Amino acid sequence: MTLASDRIKTMATLVEKLRAKYAKEIARVSTARDADDAANEAPADGDPSLAPSSGCFCHHDAILRELVRSYLLWESTTAKADAAMRRIDGAVVDINELRVCLTDEVVAILGMGLSRVEERATRLRATLHDIFQREHRLRLSHLADRSRKDARQYLMSLSNVPEFVAARVALLRLGIHAMPVDERTLACLKHAKAVDPDTDITTAAAHLDRAIKSGEGPMSHRAIQAWVDDTSAVVVRSAKAPSARKTPAPTRTESKSARPTSASAKPARIAKSPPRPTRAKKSARRKSDGA
Repeated sequence: MTLASDRIKTMATLVEKLRAKYAKEIARVSTARDADDAANEAPADGDPSLAPSSGCFCHHDAILRELVRSYLLWESTTAKADAAMRRIDGAVVDINELRVCLTDEVVAILGMGLSRVEERATRLRATLHDIFQREHRLRLSHLADRSRKDARQYLMSLSNVPEFVAARVALLRLGIHAMPVDERTLACLKHAKAVDPDTDITTAAAHLDRAIKSGEGPMSHRAIQAWVDDTSAVVVRSAKAPSARKTPAPTRTESKSARPTSASAKPARIAKSPPRPTRAKKSARRKSDGA
């Protein structure tokens, strides 16, 4: 068995454990998504992309809405992404309004509590502008009618889009087997020793694609995301913490020379000088010399 096969097997075992551990969270997120889909369902008649006033800022385009949500979840947590999504729902009426906002305005909408918020806002605006340039309006619903290969290539080719965002939209809305991996996910996989220390995001995603069965992709992604939400902060802190340096044991010679002297230790003996002769002895010596 090759090293890559060993890693894939390790990943499969890890994901299976995560699905069992986070079963309740998976069910909660799935229920919340179903409720969001129902609240933003397209009207029965007419073109949903031409009805911005009907309540969904993404024109009832589930794929476009998932793109925005995936941008909020990228390098972040589920709780923060949900909060940012609610702020967008309350701040803009139309997705095009978000596209034409200045970067500072998008940052204000998303909130400073979101990590890498300026980069996130810049990337999101660039991606939305690219979609508008291609389609002459903001829509992604047409990707459902394309082949899986073409749809994924379209998503990956969008300006400034992270791999995590493109893969997540493809997985959850287009039925394409593509596991989302960002830097936080990769750090957790490395910490769990599921991948090699020098593995990059693309390689880790490819290994996850092979480790997980195609029908289990969405559930596995939600389990991994719940795990990352729980452990990534600890992993990042431990990675930033300076490693304790081990002081080498002193050699026998060093230990003797560096051994401290106790207060009760006897000082080294100093040789005494001979006693000085007295005056009587001096006069006696002079007499003997004169004789």
